[in-house]
Amino acid sequence: MERIKVKRLYTYGQFEFEKTMKALNYPSEICFDTNQFTSHESLSKFYIQNLDYLDLGDGFLVTLDDMLLMNCKHIGVTFSRLREKHLNIYIRSWLHGQKEELEHVCLLASRINWEEVVPYNKEIVLKGLKYTTVPADVERLFYCSVPETDGKRVVTIKGGYDIKRKDGRLMTIVLQNDWPWFEILPDNALLHVLRSMEELSLIMFSLISNRSKTLTISANFKPENDLKVLYAREFTFELHLANRDGIEFSLYDRRLRNRSSGRLPIVDLSHFVFSTVQADQYRKIDELIEYKESKGWTARQYLLHFLDILHQPDVYFYYRDPSFSADSVSKTMKGVTVKRLCTYGEFEFEKTMKALNHPSEIWFDIDPFTSHESLSKCYIQNLDYLNLAKGFMVKLDDLLLMNCKNIGAYSRLREKHLNIYIRSWLQGQKEELEHVCLVGHRVYCGEVDPFNKEIVLKGLKYTTVPDDVERLFYCSVPDTDGKRVETIKGGYDIKRKDGRLVTIVLPDDWPWSEIIMFSLISNRSKILTISTNLKLENDIKVLYERDFTFDLQFLNDNVIDFNLYDSSLRSCHLPTMDLSHFVFSTVQVNHLRPNEIEYKESKGWTARQYLLHFLDILHQPDVFFYYRDPSFNADCVSKTMKGVKVKRLCTYWEFEFEKTMKVLNYPSEIWFRINQFTSHESLSKFYIQNFDYLMLDNGFLVTLDDLLLMNCKHILVQYSRLREKHLNIYIKSWLRGQKEELEHVCLLSNQINWEEEVVPFTKEIVLKGLEYTTVPADVKRLFYCSVSDTDEKRVETIKGGYDIKRKDGRLVTIVLPDDWPWFEMYVWPNDQ
Repeated sequence: MERIKVKRLYTYGQFEFEKTMKALNYPSEICFDTNQFTSHESLSKFYIQNLDYLDLGDGFLVTLDDMLLMNCKHIGVTFSRLREKHLNIYIRSWLHGQKEELEHVCLLASRINWEEVVPYNKEIVLKGLKYTTVPADVERLFYCSVPETDGKRVVTIKGGYDIKRKDGRLMTIVLQNDWPWFEILPDNALLHVLRSMEELSLIMFSLISNRSKTLTISANFKPENDLKVLYAREFTFELHLANRDGIEFSLYDRRLRNRSSGRLPIVDLSHFVFSTVQADQYRKIDELIEYKESKGWTARQYLLHFLDILHQPDVYFYYRDPSFSADSVSKTMKGVTVKRLCTYGEFEFEKTMKALNHPSEIWFDIDPFTSHESLSKCYIQNLDYLNLAKGFMVKLDDLLLMNCKNIGAYSRLREKHLNIYIRSWLQGQKEELEHVCLVGHRVYCGEVDPFNKEIVLKGLKYTTVPDDVERLFYCSVPDTDGKRVETIKGGYDIKRKDGRLVTIVLPDDWPWSEIIMFSLISNRSKILTISTNLKLENDIKVLYERDFTFDLQFLNDNVIDFNLYDSSLRSCHLPTMDLSHFVFSTVQVNHLRPNEIEYKESKGWTARQYLLHFLDILHQPDVFFYYRDPSFNADCVSKTMKGVKVKRLCTYWEFEFEKTMKVLNYPSEIWFRINQFTSHESLSKFYIQNFDYLMLDNGFLVTLDDLLLMNCKHILVQYSRLREKHLNIYIKSWLRGQKEELEHVCLLSNQINWEEEVVPFTKEIVLKGLEYTTVPADVKRLFYCSVSDTDEKRVETIKGGYDIKRKDGRLVTIVLPDDWPWFEMYVWPNDQ
């Protein structure tokens, strides 16, 4: 550090104090975590220095004498022995004209009384002093000449007690009423800390006390979708985070786990006290976190708590166990607006609907109605959403009664009924209607028969939209996955006299798993299957591991896994063998929901033979290849995949990089979980390839030089060393005309401050010197990618952002979340 001026020194652990201070030329701002001093005399000599900033951690227990010695502008003490009378004396010393340089003091006392934290008593602290009480809702800004630990110089003071000195100078005392805290600032800095916390930690923090709840509310955390409440043995709250994971909070008590009789014990859940909260954040933690709540809250108390801290006006209510009666539901949900009711099993329909104040969105799993008359009364309600599962078989009369925006149902309808229904809309009925999805119960000789287009559209003027044309449809009501945007492929457009347009979609595809299993019977059945022109929604995913798996996604989210299985590959240690010649005895099929079928293949096919078979019958030119087990070497991969075009390679372990890339003919899309490269030179050679898609996981720490080398359409980096100034340089490189192929960049930085908190990117530095337009956060725009993401989606929803225009007119949007070091860059095509 020679010739470098150190303004502030932070230390963690023991160090050579005198030598270090001298070597650094005695910095004016000090933050000590551990007490470095061997005697109180040496500590006192340190206190009398004229420091601008002094922050003392847990290793110091400061007394009044210590405080009176300190001659600093800013003092922060984590633990002290000070009591109210000491604080009173300290305030008076300032009133007598001492501590002229003082700007701000923040003290936390170690005050524990019978295992309870005891706040300061205002009456003793301010005894004999003239003060003015400032209301708690009054906020004032205080300007510090010395920045605090996160670099801020402006502090928001809420309320407090003002004391004026004879010379007119003003002091404000702030005393928290639930903590032994004496200072002039606290809440603004604390709010910054809260907003830096992970969502799961923040919600668990809110459960500690009323004060922590209030602070959590002030952090203004909101989930992406509605709060889901699952009412069953475990009363569960489920919420989804923006563009990330989901969190579940489950109220658990073993008394509700009595399975001896096979039935749930009949209890009034509204008064039942839960002992434990189990929290789980998908893909974030491996195990459940348990929080023991000593206050003994009921489900209702937890529900109201979550509504408050998440700023939610309503909930989705999943009624999963009818053993709890409607009265119990009423007591638990009283005053809570239920937006959508989803039921599983029999329940007291009339009572429950009344108790929940007749939700506007309904999803019934089983028909709860005792007569068709009562069912008809339900149909004529003005509902926003109605989804009827297999327990209902809807007829034309039922459908004509429904007055809903969004309808989903199983039905007995035939083509002529659908024709009549379409005509009713064309005649001006069903004005509120947005979307109808009907699955007909049509089985002939054990085969499912699709609807006949000619009969459905008989007598109607329509325009055929090609199957490869995709259009986006916006629903005012979200579907079961919380989505409001549907992608319509093809269809038949019909226009009404008033100009309104309806699109009819009639899939001609049916029981995928049965058809594909049929194709395996013989060469004749394969030829017949090929003639049906089966096509996937997305690419074939090939998972190369112990079980060689084909993952197929058809239209309407029909997903099927075909798993090549053999018990001889299930040994504890995978045998090193040539899988390209291994004969699999069994095909296991899993269609959408767990429904495993075993098919015994007598011909003794290898994985390669199955692969070529699937490529033929599904008319696929290439595959996504997931390399999940390095025990199979590159030679084995080469024999199995020879002649097969691999579009995307996804790897999870170490593997023979050069050999594997060569045998797969250098895929254009790459997803690496672990860094395979032995030198930075080989890594740099890799970066300069012209990839369509490059995703680098935790094993890579990408620098600016790395990023500038990449010549890809789509870049996603899980961890990087990039800071704001680097992102600024990268944006400017694009503005100068580089990275012409670029469409989308997504970077996550490992930005951690001294207190090990995650720090979001600072917009002012990222966009420094750039002319941009701020797009409001509530404005949503759709961005079309030429390359699909990890979930096979090509359409991204951009919320807000900052638009920058290049000289040639091309537009880029920068997105910087304010709670995470996340950077996204979307380069709009000229025609979007």
